Amino acid sequence: MNVPTELQTRSQRDMSARSYDRVSSIYERLAVLFTGGQNLATRISQLEDMHPGQRVLYVGVGPGEEALEAASRGIKVTCVDLSPSMVETVRKRFESAGLPGEFVCADIMEYQPAQPFDVVVANFFLNVFSRPVMEKIMARLVSLVRPGGDFVVADFGAPRGNVFLRARHRLYYYLVIISHRLMGLCAFHPIYIYTDYYPKLGLTVQSTRHFRLFILGPGPWIFQTTRAVKDAAVPQAPQPSNRSAELHEAALHVGDA
Repeated sequence: MNVPTELQTRSQRDMSARSYDRVSSIYERLAVLFTGGQNLATRISQLEDMHPGQRVLYVGVGPGEEALEAASRGIKVTCVDLSPSMVETVRKRFESAGLPGEFVCADIMEYQPAQPFDVVVANFFLNVFSRPVMEKIMARLVSLVRPGGDFVVADFGAPRGNVFLRARHRLYYYLVIISHRLMGLCAFHPIYIYTDYYPKLGLTVQSTRHFRLFILGPGPWIFQTTRAVKDAAVPQAPQPSNRSAELHEAALHVGDA
């Protein structure tokens, strides 16, 4: 397996941010069009495992519907995205709702919080990258979870069901990935099975929910959300550097007491 250089990794992240900036105003409509609303249902379902007062980091937050709902339930939300347009969109939503939150426009590989989070959420984010870059970013995200905390991912699941359903699943996935690749929104790759990486990252799966696509009748279980707990022995992220502290201080706050 090729190990990406830091320049290659950063290049993919920067390209993704620019592409999402261009589609930020229509991103939600695209999600509804491609998923029939199941993308959002998958993300909202994660709130069943969260509790008021928890510190939750949403990475690659996008428009932030699930983050907004989390904040309305008393969860302490931090949103990080490399796209300035996406960060501004979610910040305005929180402001309009009168809800507190922290909003940081930063590269997640450089972002250094003052302390690890109870929960780190990556929804339809890791699939933006090529496999080598995805592996580096996922390891980084896990390092931001406190010992005993949760790492939560919503994304495309592995094909399941009968032969017909699995064939429809793959067809749908590749239509989406090709169309998004043409818009510069992601790398081209097969469906990632993130749980294959969990043992070496010190993660233990606690629960998985599957969501079925309904277009012209019941379809395959395209999406899933998985919650895993981080082992106490896994190393934490390093303390903030001066550059990271600057990023943290530049974070936008809404509704702080």
